[in-house]
Amino acid sequence: MQTAKILVADDEQNLRRVLAALLRREGHEVVQAASGLEAIDHLADVDVVITDLRMPGADGMEVLRTATRNHPHVPVIMITAYGSVGQAVEAIKAGAFDYIEKPFEQDSIRAIVEKAIGQAAESVIRTKPLVRQAGNGRSLTRPSPRSRRWGGSGSTLASGRTCGADTGRGSASGNGVTGRSSRTS
Repeated sequence: MQTAKILVADDEQNLRRVLAALLRREGHEVVQAASGLEAIDHLADVDVVITDLRMPGADGMEVLRTATRNHPHVPVIMITAYGSVGQAVEAIKAGAFDYIEKPFEQDSIRAIVEKAIGQAAESVIRTKPLVRQAGNGRSLTRPSPRSRRWGGSGSTLASGRTCGADTGRGSASGNGVTGRSSRTS
């Protein structure tokens, strides 16, 4: 299993705590943000983003647009308690890795995060510039901290994405409840 630095952005403190605890148990480093603006400030320092759609300051779509524009190698997983098919389609078209409705199963979020880490690792490997040698035999470029952390390995990703309607409702406490993902594998 690969470990990563994951940003959890949600204005609901309890959900942030539940997600952070779950991700830390999996060996990941977690950064928390209570607003979209705070999340945007952390984008350069993380490998994966999990962000709520509705937050004060800047919403999850603004976090997604900023990440896609400035840090395209960082997968963004959107979560929301107020989901609709239209929002899911908009988020996926804007570059979201996945879109999940609250409440969600812990196993589901674990699996989606692992796929996102794999995509991020693949992206780093694909975009890594060719290493050129200087006259003294020293490299002019070096691997980024992310590529060193992943050791150059990556996961194969599912090629298809679908967005399906889900009318499930429930608590966002994260206490073993189900949610739906728009990604198929």
